[in-house]
Amino acid sequence: MTMTEKSKEEIVTLSICIAFVLAVAPFAVIRALNNEWTIAIFDAVLCITMLLLGMYIHFTKRIDIARVVFSLIILSAVMTTIYLKGRDQILWAYPALISLFYVVSPKTALKLTAAYLFILIPIVYPTMNIFQLISFSITLFITIFFCYIFAKQSLKQQDKLVSISLTDPLTNIGNRRALEYKLDEIRNIHKISDINSCLIILDIDRFKSINDTYGHQVGDNILIQLTKIISKRIRNSDGLYRYGGEEFVIVMPYTELRHAQIVAEQIRELVENNHIADLNVTISLGVAELINKESSKDWVKRADDALYKAKNSGRNICFLADHKKVG
Repeated sequence: MTMTEKSKEEIVTLSICIAFVLAVAPFAVIRALNNEWTIAIFDAVLCITMLLLGMYIHFTKRIDIARVVFSLIILSAVMTTIYLKGRDQILWAYPALISLFYVVSPKTALKLTAAYLFILIPIVYPTMNIFQLISFSITLFITIFFCYIFAKQSLKQQDKLVSISLTDPLTNIGNRRALEYKLDEIRNIHKISDINSCLIILDIDRFKSINDTYGHQVGDNILIQLTKIISKRIRNSDGLYRYGGEEFVIVMPYTELRHAQIVAEQIRELVENNHIADLNVTISLGVAELINKESSKDWVKRADDALYKAKNSGRNICFLADHKKVG
């Protein structure tokens, strides 16, 4: 995702901020015209606060803190409005609670709701008879219950969709998009701690010829078996991604070039000796260590250039990338 794109969480939170302003601003005007200055000023302050919060989200893209602040503003606004204007404002409790489940996690929303009701009930209890109190409690409980169920299901579905979008369907490892996220993550860590990180790009030798001779089903089986061989050799902290048709990338954080080269050679030997699909399958590899101030694109290109040299040097070999300083 580029810096100009907005995540789903940003869009939802910004939309709720805008909806809040559009819903509350008219009441601020009406109350000012009716000389209800206390609540009018309060509504105006809320609108300005929400606008500032929306601008904060838009420019910083830091939504974790903003979502908590938003939730506290919403709850405080409703409780203050009910306290100043009386029981008739209780209807605002419903959209306020619903909005929580869109902004924060279901568990956090439940905790905030419990705290909210703990404060709200003593405020409205003296103004309600027993029938009104029971009706309010039951309808609020039903609203919270369905919001929680919907939020949980939505979160589960969202996680599933994210997983699908980042996974290669054939080999069940990360795809190119997942690789891009991982490389950006490592680069951000590298800026702070200057850790050693390496990546290995590997390509199956003469894979097109294998497909043409034995068929795509055999080719797919080779890709799957190759994935299993590599996965057993790399660490849990390493990442394996399918970069292209028969091209894979191994990302190795906290790894020096010397160690990455050893791993690359071991993987090359494992593939050569396994006789995948009863064929003499071999791979060529390029290894590159991340250089300070280097972009993800340049990092991958250096490894890819090393792979290209390996291909031109007879295949079934590992080459190290040129290590030129950047900036």
